[in-house]
Amino acid sequence: MILRTCSFCDIGLMREKNQDSVFCGADGESVLAAVADGMGGHEKGEEASGLIREALRDWWRAYREKPEKPTFSEGAKELSAVLAGCNARIRASVPETVICGSTATLLWISQGRWALLSVGDSRCYLARKSLLGIRLSQISTDDVWENQEEVQEHYTRAEMELHPDYGSLTMAVGVKDAFSCERKEGKLERHSVFFLCSDGVYRFCGEGTLKKALGDMLGGHDMRDCLYQIYQEVYENGAPDNLSAAAVSVR
Repeated sequence: MILRTCSFCDIGLMREKNQDSVFCGADGESVLAAVADGMGGHEKGEEASGLIREALRDWWRAYREKPEKPTFSEGAKELSAVLAGCNARIRASVPETVICGSTATLLWISQGRWALLSVGDSRCYLARKSLLGIRLSQISTDDVWENQEEVQEHYTRAEMELHPDYGSLTMAVGVKDAFSCERKEGKLERHSVFFLCSDGVYRFCGEGTLKKALGDMLGGHDMRDCLYQIYQEVYENGAPDNLSAAAVSVR
């Protein structure tokens, strides 16, 4: 299989700081890609997301230098521990009364398998070709108020959308002592594209554009040109938030 990566990370048009961070590492056989979105409106969001990026970069460098590589499962377990370590470091760096944190969506590919670790509301989509065209599915789950089981048991969808907590994060790296992240795994398949992005992308780019751009990527078009389609639409829609994305093509 041929694995390729491409990414962007930009401030947008209305923010004073870029609190997003992106990391992509690829060595021809394995890939580590991640998007982290520092929590806006709180303390040092850019430092929280930057800490995650640097911790993943350090892990990737150490991984590349190992003469005997960890198994796929060992790598996923180590990366989960990296995020837990980031959580502890962020918690220790600010007073208990201060909120500081970041979302994190991390894709690990090795030995013909993929693992997704996610915390918060940055997303990962998977695009594949089907008989009916491009099939685009969100494989991460947003850690937001309305996705909690107890909320879904007591509110209708319409009531949720009117609730003041609708869309509020319930988990991020650095906000709670007790840390957990969602983990999903699967077998790697040729002719697929993983697309990781912050909410500054998916809230301001329509599904049609995502399908078109990722479909072009599946068709062998230049990855940078394909990502630019998404980047351009976000800016055409005002780019009110930081925007970051990473794509991984499997051919």
